[in-house]
Amino acid sequence: MCKRTEEEREWEADDEEVVLAVGMLDQSNQNHHGSQPICGPNVDKHRHSWGKNLLEDYFIPVL
Repeated sequence: MCKRTEEEREWEADDEEVVLAVGMLDQSNQNHHGSQPICGPNVDKHRHSWGKNLLEDYFIPVL
């Protein structure tokens, strides 16, 4: 078996640091998303009538 060079050992150490950092980020993201409250149901805000109301309020003359 060949002896590893100093450069290969440094790369291996760097790889371990990257793996640990990614693991820590993944764990912190899981904790963050797990603590969010559950969203409520969608609320109907009657958006379909906004365009009609805009036209009636500003552009259609009142007789």
